[in-house]
Amino acid sequence: MEILVKTLEGLEPALEQEIKNLGFEEATVLNRAVLFEGDIKDMYRANYELRTALRVLLPIHKFEAINEHMFYRKMQEINWSEYFNVNQRFAVYSVVSSQYFTHSKYMALKAKDAIVDQFRDKYGKRPDVSTYNPDVEVNIHIFENKCTISLDSTGESLHKRDYKVASVEAPLSEVLASGILLSSGFETAKIFHDPMCGSGTFISEAFMIHCNIPPGKFRQEYAFMKWKNFRQSVWDAVKENADAKICGPTTIQFYGSDINRQNMFSARKNLYQLPFGDQVQFSKKDFLKESLNPRPDFLIMNPPYDIRLKSDDIDEFYYQIGMRLKQDYSGARVCVFSGNLEAMHKIGLKANVKLNLMNGAIPSVLHCYDIK
Repeated sequence: MEILVKTLEGLEPALEQEIKNLGFEEATVLNRAVLFEGDIKDMYRANYELRTALRVLLPIHKFEAINEHMFYRKMQEINWSEYFNVNQRFAVYSVVSSQYFTHSKYMALKAKDAIVDQFRDKYGKRPDVSTYNPDVEVNIHIFENKCTISLDSTGESLHKRDYKVASVEAPLSEVLASGILLSSGFETAKIFHDPMCGSGTFISEAFMIHCNIPPGKFRQEYAFMKWKNFRQSVWDAVKENADAKICGPTTIQFYGSDINRQNMFSARKNLYQLPFGDQVQFSKKDFLKESLNPRPDFLIMNPPYDIRLKSDDIDEFYYQIGMRLKQDYSGARVCVFSGNLEAMHKIGLKANVKLNLMNGAIPSVLHCYDIK
């Protein structure tokens, strides 16, 4: 069966490589998604083990339609009682890019009508529609006249890892952080340091990658658990096999620091939720004024974007970052992720790796420098 894994724009290559690392050589890269063939076990694995996945969809039917009547009729050709019972709650979400259909909410409503009417005709009663914790989530994707109907096996977005007990303002998405890290080459480092760690997302995700901690380790619920064909024994085996690979840090020492003491404490609390997380060391430091000790050979940072600083101040701030890197970190690889594309030029270094990404609605860039 087809398994469609959604991701963030720009992370498609990282997700494709992750899927191949799970043993699936055939994968098709799409816009913000990767498609591969698998079975129920593979769908469970995708939810539990893929770090750059946002959600995992199971396409169940494809058809063509050019008006709402054709769409309704094709929706009724699906045997919905195969997927859920009349006493279960369901929700429908739609994405539409078409000259034939212009309103996504209206098409979601037509899909709901088709499903409800089929159940009413069969059983004399209808299932409830609820967007709050539904038992089944139906995903409608319409591009021109091509309609793909999928079941959402994930539920809440997979960026919600559920290991964070403390947060800071505007934290980085865990999925975005993982995609950046998987593109950074950090695994060859001996000493990893995030000198502007915030709530510790970069450190947490890097530590989980290095120690083989599955990203789904701490989640308790997935949408597929409410499906009629949920197989508890297969799910237990997926988790057991993945968890058996967890180990302590072997070749990398992990450090984090921040100028804000509360941020440092938040990061420490979050890392302590992870197996072996107490081996990560934190300190309060001003990166521009204090040396990092021990001296890292890999640094990663997500500096401020100019949300609360004047333009002159933010340009000077990024200039000082560049000067600090040139003076004190020769031989290190440094990755800087920022949504201030102009200020990034002030760092004054030539990037070996450039990756355009979106941080929410903010166009952002990852630059990795090998400091000479």
